[in-house]
Amino acid sequence: MILLSSKCTTVLLLLFSMLFFHSCSSTNQLTDETHESMSEPLTLAKGNYAPYQPAGEEPLYQLVITSQEAYDEFRLKFEEGGFGESLPEVDFDRHMVVGVWMGESNSSGFDTEIVGFDTTDSEFNIWVRNKYPDPSCAYLTVITTPFHIVALPKTELPITFMSNRVMDSCD
Repeated sequence: MILLSSKCTTVLLLLFSMLFFHSCSSTNQLTDETHESMSEPLTLAKGNYAPYQPAGEEPLYQLVITSQEAYDEFRLKFEEGGFGESLPEVDFDRHMVVGVWMGESNSSGFDTEIVGFDTTDSEFNIWVRNKYPDPSCAYLTVITTPFHIVALPKTELPITFMSNRVMDSCD
């Protein structure tokens, strides 16, 4: 049996927390080539712990940002609450920013992801997959706030979020 000092245990817990809760952000810049070839969302940030969640209806929240001013305000709040990560610049003449949040969850089995988009003559559909824990699987008991923020081609069509609820596989 290995005994660890309380200082060592604290360091290990801190390292685990940093690895688990670290939210990934992309340093991708949106160029004309990116816009023309965009067939799936370009991830700007995704993680299990949202450094900032806009006020909204629980448990799911969706946000669409179509102006530089609104994005600057959102970025400031997001980056102040985070781990030093920054969101990339976005050209709002060609793109919009869309985010989804699942709210607070009590285990590591939750996730949300914007998986795609399509357009019809009358609307712009954003496809979201919300993953929930399988009761037969073991998960970490930890507070999470899953989120996903992406860039999509800008549209003037009404936006509809299409959600899909799936059960996590015990992988």
